[in-house]
This record gives sequence, C-alpha cells and structure tokens, in this order.
Amino acid sequence: MKLTLHFPVVVLALLLCTELSLIAETSGFEIKREFGVRVPMRDGVTLSANLYLPDAPGQFPVILVRTPYDSGQSNYSAAGAYWASHGYVYVIEDVRGRGGSDGTFYPLVDDALDGDDSINWCARQAWSTGKIGMLGPSYLGWVQGYAAGMHNPHLGSLGSDRHSARPLPKFSSAVRRHADGDCFVASFYLGQDFAGHQSV
Repeated sequence: MKLTLHFPVVVLALLLCTELSLIAETSGFEIKREFGVRVPMRDGVTLSANLYLPDAPGQFPVILVRTPYDSGQSNYSAAGAYWASHGYVYVIEDVRGRGGSDGTFYPLVDDALDGDDSINWCARQAWSTGKIGMLGPSYLGWVQGYAAGMHNPHLGSLGSDRHSARPLPKFSSAVRRHADGDCFVASFYLGQDFAGHQSV
C-alpha cells in the first residue's frame, strides 16, 4: 500500500505545526489584551483594533497589522500573544468598513491616510516607544506600502511577502518615494521590480 500526501494536506500540516510552535515559544512577559479599542481617523471615522500588550510597566515598540479579514481570527490572537510575550505591543486593526471598524470599505482607497493616522495613534499611546513596525502578507502588505508613502517619522519597518499584482500604480511610487533612509523594508513588493530586503 502506497501512501500519497496531497499538497493541501501537507500545507495544512505545516501551518498547524508553525502555529503550534509559535504558541510553544511564547515566553517572557505576561499578556494583557484589549478588544474593540476605537482608533480615530482624521475624518471622524473610528476603526476597531485589538491590542496585545506586555503586562508590565514601561514603553514598548509596536507592531501594527491592518486587515480587511477580521481582527478576531485565531491566527491574529496567536501572533498577538507571541509578540506581546516577547516585549512588543501588537495592534491588529480592522481597516475602514471591515470587521468592527466604521466607514465604508473601498479597497486600498483610504489606506494611506488611515494607515498614517493609525501609526500616529500608536505612537501617542502611553505604552508606546513611538517606534512602529508593520507586518503582514497580501492585502496586509499592500496597506504597508500606502502607509509608507505618507513618510511618517514613527514608521520604522515593514514586513511583507511577495505580491503578484499591482492594484494601483501609486503603490510602487509610494514605497520608492520613502527614500530618506529611516524605513527598512524587509519584503518582496511588486514581484520582480522591487524584490528582496531593501533599505528605502
């Protein structure tokens, strides 16, 4: 009898192992969680964010993740627990018009300004060092590029994966315009024409 592993089964097994090892590596700080925190935008709309914080006094660097896919998913909770236990504040925010956020969802239309406002909000909080990084693949990666185009001085790093399509040509120029040297992009943006670990 020959055993055949199908690709989806292998991928699912790897994802489960990765998530379980992420949880197993959780150590260090106890974790404090805050759900449905309202983040105000410049036009009066408020977005919903879930916060995972080290339960300790002091200020911590922030990882901001902006998603259209529902901030309450278990993978975001596992990531939040991991990062908070290692001394970071993890902010997972529903983009405008999605999840618990107000407003209307127009893909990528509001993400430059909303990303900039969210970065500024994170930087102003008592628990923040003012150093913000962004993280996430796919749409979560595209919103990073739009936020980077706003030249926010608090944005220190971006982390994403390779993207195979360009939803708007503005994205390419937004990432490349942020050329003042204070933002490191560890990502694979725009397929072949902006690939690898780039200092922008």
